[in-house]
Amino acid sequence: MENDSSTSVANLPKAPLAQLTVDPDDVEPATPPPPTTTDGAEGEDARAEGEMKVAVADVIAINRKLRRAVKERDAERANLRSEAERLKKELSDAKMLQVQQAEDILSLRQELEAARRNQVLRRASSSLERETSVERGNAYMNSSTAKGKRKIHHPLSSELNEVDPGTPGTGPGGGGGGNSSLSVRRAVMSRQTSIGTSDVLEGLPAFQQDHLAQTFVDLYKNPLGSVAYMTSEQFASDILELCGKAKSVFEAESRCLYLESPCYVFGDTHGNLEDLHFFSDNLWRLGLNLSAGKFLFLGDYVDRGLSSLEVVTYLIALKIMYPDKVFMLRGNHETRDVNGWEEHYGDRSFIAQCKNRFGEALGEEVWEELNCVFDRLPLAAVIDRDIFCIHGGVPRPLPNSPQGASRLEMIQKIPAVSGINPPYDHEDEHLRQMASECIWSDPAGEDQEESGELGGDGYGESPRGGGTICFGNKEGSFSPFRTPPPPPF
Repeated sequence: MENDSSTSVANLPKAPLAQLTVDPDDVEPATPPPPTTTDGAEGEDARAEGEMKVAVADVIAINRKLRRAVKERDAERANLRSEAERLKKELSDAKMLQVQQAEDILSLRQELEAARRNQVLRRASSSLERETSVERGNAYMNSSTAKGKRKIHHPLSSELNEVDPGTPGTGPGGGGGGNSSLSVRRAVMSRQTSIGTSDVLEGLPAFQQDHLAQTFVDLYKNPLGSVAYMTSEQFASDILELCGKAKSVFEAESRCLYLESPCYVFGDTHGNLEDLHFFSDNLWRLGLNLSAGKFLFLGDYVDRGLSSLEVVTYLIALKIMYPDKVFMLRGNHETRDVNGWEEHYGDRSFIAQCKNRFGEALGEEVWEELNCVFDRLPLAAVIDRDIFCIHGGVPRPLPNSPQGASRLEMIQKIPAVSGINPPYDHEDEHLRQMASECIWSDPAGEDQEESGELGGDGYGESPRGGGTICFGNKEGSFSPFRTPPPPPF
């Protein structure tokens, strides 16, 4: 009889597979046991047990892979949920922005409509006040005094002559039977009761009735209502026609204008239509024909701002309608070398705005035609023979000019059509250089004058470079303007 300690493995009770409690993280895949040479039932049981261990290890490995796959899937789902939330938030923000923009556009349209109504009401009120003033003046002048005096006046006189027929039967020497005596008394009339006001208003110079120019002026009062037209070929065609009318207007003017005050002077606008709207609402809200004074613009109407086409065509239209009230000088941006510098100014360059609006070919045609108008702009102006206005600065005198010649007279010699940069073939080099300095030169800084960089004539090289000059405060640079006096107006 065999000992109990040597009981065969085959005789041990076998635990079912479901009762195995193995932690997958603590079990490594088992390797098959080496083959044994045991024969009989004991060898079969050993092989079965080895195969069972291999199967359990495979199940554990598969379980690990499944758990990793589940974790990766959960992480991917979490990422997708996060991305979906982000896209949902962006869509919501975009909808809110769209609603806000729509509300802003609606508010702007309402404000423009209210401003237009107010302007109509102001004009109507002003017209009513003028009519009331005239009626009061007529009533005053037609009323008889207690003494039966007749009132005689000149329409433009601020004084009233009252004529008293005197007493019948009295003469210069006294006594009866003589002729009636006349007594004349001069009284000061109130300006509010002067019936000459209506005559003065009727005598004002009428503005040039031009349908096309009026179309451009009206267009920019409400540009949002004409977006389709302002990007059409018809708009480009109208600009070309407007330029054709403007050329003769500017070409007929002298290169140095002589103006009288009152005169409003405006600096660079650089494609900023909002500034012109502000000026229109505050300086000539009743219309230029009813606004006192003249309006002088010193150049640089294009580039930098994104409304260059609107600004320059609006001003040109005003010039055509009011040639004796609106005056435009030339700036350095009214040259092809500057407003055609697309590489420097990019989308804010004048030529780029023309091409973006009308396409390559038509845009360049509009750009060139407007530059032909710029070639005819005056270069300087003098107000009341005292105030010198120019975009750049004081130019150097022409070489070999007569002794005591005025710089203003030299400016007048510049051709009415000047390309400047680049020049036309007909342009004299010295006159072209003077025209260039009118639009490019700058006042010298204090450090330049103190360091002696300026020459004896008061001129020196400008920090701009490119051959431009600057002028100082020395007598030499200004004396030609003082003697001889400028020509009469």
